[in-house]
Parts: sequence; structure tokens; C-alpha cells
Amino acid sequence: MANVILLTDEWHKCQLECAIREMLRNADGGAIVNNSSVYGVIGNPQLPIYVASKHAVLGLTKAAALEYARAGVRVNAVAPGAIETEMMEQSIGNNKEVRAALVALHPIGRAGKPEEIANAVVWLLSDKASFVTGHTLLVCVRTIASAYSRYCGKTCANCSVYACNNNFRSTSPLD
Repeated sequence: MANVILLTDEWHKCQLECAIREMLRNADGGAIVNNSSVYGVIGNPQLPIYVASKHAVLGLTKAAALEYARAGVRVNAVAPGAIETEMMEQSIGNNKEVRAALVALHPIGRAGKPEEIANAVVWLLSDKASFVTGHTLLVCVRTIASAYSRYCGKTCANCSVYACNNNFRSTSPLD
């Protein structure tokens, strides 16, 4: 694929259009992957601005995908969960309770690694995903179903993580 762009920030519509315009000059089109978050799919009452910005990224991704698909430009997004990054370190610092609570949200028992997100992006940019556009790829082991079924609606007394299992008993047969 000749043109590949990975948007790692919340670009304004005009910046996205500039990238797409460049791809349209090439008869082969191209692929764009926007970076959102699992919070672009679910909410978090403690992070309203972050959540809103990540929802906006997904809306822009879908709109651009629909507008430019026939021109050969694919636009998708990744929505990572808790990933071992500098941002995560700055957010939780050395607070072992918060880290444990974040890891507990992932059935695999650990936070993700940046290279695991990169692998998902590489796939979305590749010709192997040539029929995929307007899609949000959740790159986390915490499923949306579990995010809703396990939601207790309380903030843990010991941490700042919202959406934990604190004093919540699900009636789901899967639990």
C-alpha cells in the first residue's frame, strides 16, 4: 500500500482532510488508523473530557470512512485498554492498588504492551485488512460486555478506578 498514515493524536478535521487529500492524489488510495481508547466506546464519569475526545475520534473515523471509501481510502481506529505506557505511569504513579485494579479489569491478568497495539495498527494498515473501513478495533482483553455487566457504579475507597467489582454481584450466568 503506497500511502499509510497513523494518526496518534486527535487531529482536527482539516488535518485529516489534508492527509486524505494527499492519498487521493495516488490512484491506490491509502489507509489511516486513528488512536482512540476503550473510553471512546464506554464511559467514565471521572474522565468526561477524555471520554468525549475519544468518542469524537471514533465519530470522525466513521464519517471519514464513509465519505472516502469509494475513493480507496480506508479509515479505521484502534481503542486500547490499559497499556503500559508513560501516560499510564504518569496517571497512576507508584500506586500499587490502582495498578492492581486496572490489571483486574483485564481477564488476561496484565496491562497491554505498546507493541501489541502496534501489531493491531499494522494489520489495519495492511492489505490483509483491505475490506475493513470505519471499524474500531478494541485492543484490550476487557470486553464491552464485562464493562457493563460488572459495573458497580461506585468509586473504590482504596483507589480512583471507577467501574470495579467492589460490592457488586452480577446475576449473569457467565460469572
